[in-house]
Amino acid sequence: MKKTHHLIGALVLALLATPVLSAASGGFTLLVPVKGLKPAAAEAPGLVPQDFGPPPTGCSSRGDVCDDGSIYVSSQFVAASAAHTVSRAWSPTRDGEGELGTVGSLDASRENLAAKIAHGGDFPAALYCATLSAHGHGDWMLPGNVSAVLFALRDHGAQRSTLYWTSHERSATQATRRALSSTGGATSGGGSDKATVALVACVRQYAE
Repeated sequence: MKKTHHLIGALVLALLATPVLSAASGGFTLLVPVKGLKPAAAEAPGLVPQDFGPPPTGCSSRGDVCDDGSIYVSSQFVAASAAHTVSRAWSPTRDGEGELGTVGSLDASRENLAAKIAHGGDFPAALYCATLSAHGHGDWMLPGNVSAVLFALRDHGAQRSTLYWTSHERSATQATRRALSSTGGATSGGGSDKATVALVACVRQYAE
């Protein structure tokens, strides 16, 4: 019996130390367990979701209310309803070292923000979305293109002439905010001090 226990223990240890293959995006990723290795910054839970859920139902045009209560933004994104909008600073301590991507590179902005949070930065706006549980989902993000979100929400409680944060970092001290015009027909905005408190609307991405 002792010999059997030793064999089982050895087998478990061998499996833990053996690289394994994991299906990801139609291909395979080699996963090698390494003691003390931190997860990649872009894999920070809830910040840049890697496995997108199924598309919403009951909505197909911007501004439609989906069956789960979220608001349709585009063929890849839905927004949390205006009831989940809050006010937060982008970073009250002005954490950050400037954007990793280029202006308009929204995916790079989100990954950059995730990397900063993973390293202990203080980012209340992004963390609010990352920890939000709404409409049956928990994979919400601070949007890069908040203008599209505001157009989707303009008939569902979005505040006009009021600035909302994006995930886009402009410099070590500034990030981008945008607002709907008073008529709801356009958006405007620009760089703002990260310590400023502004509105936060969250989005989730889904698989087409």
